[in-house]
Amino acid sequence: MKTLAITLVLILITLTSMKGFATNGAPLQIYKAIPSNSQVGSVEPFRLYENVALFPGGDLALQKYIQRNMNYPLIAKQQGIEGKVIISMVIDEFGSVCDIEIIQGIGGGCEEEVIRVLLSMPDWKPTIQAGHYIKTRKLFSFDFQFS
Repeated sequence: MKTLAITLVLILITLTSMKGFATNGAPLQIYKAIPSNSQVGSVEPFRLYENVALFPGGDLALQKYIQRNMNYPLIAKQQGIEGKVIISMVIDEFGSVCDIEIIQGIGGGCEEEVIRVLLSMPDWKPTIQAGHYIKTRKLFSFDFQFS
């Protein structure tokens, strides 16, 4: 058994943008642009997604996958590095992980380990909107702590 505890702190928190990305959890209410000749009361909200991207087996399977595959980098162990790595990634319309960005890092090879594990994931079930597969941007946080 591993002598470290790597915990996925935030699962499936998502970022949204108006470029076809979707969100998880409760539907986000977005308001359509108001034409100059319309009344403010006539603006109707719409849901940004129909079915959001899903890891094979769901959230619990995702957490188990990460815990089984994540290793505490040796350099980080030797230097006593602990902390939180926050990343943003995209699940594309084919279910592949892409466009990984480090939002917050801690060094010692922890960011590289997170990226390695994310890129080794099986394909997700992609987000569906209006009958089409679309990209989904997600935000994840990983805690690296000695146990």
